[in-house]
Amino acid sequence: MILINKFENFTNFDYKGLSQTLLSLTPTEMAALAGIVGTICTISLTSAELNILGNFLEAVGQIILVAQAQASNQTQQNQVSSTDFIAFQKEINYKLNYLYQLLNIKIK
Repeated sequence: MILINKFENFTNFDYKGLSQTLLSLTPTEMAALAGIVGTICTISLTSAELNILGNFLEAVGQIILVAQAQASNQTQQNQVSSTDFIAFQKEINYKLNYLYQLLNIKIK
């Protein structure tokens, strides 16, 4: 029961609020905060624990970056499909009409 409560506390944490707070920091403040948090984490951990925690945090970061990249890709695909497709369609129609004129083909 204790583990379930701890997991619920972890999943109910306000990550969006944390993200908004981090977004409000300047690059220098962000670097300083990362340095402070990283240093504090190293104080009481053994080399093996540091290795595990560092690799875990790196894996979490990679998952977040993959999710962001896919979201960005999908947004870009939606924009490309709606605006570029219309321009592409107009260009193809123009070229087809030009070919019809060159070949003296009448369009029904």
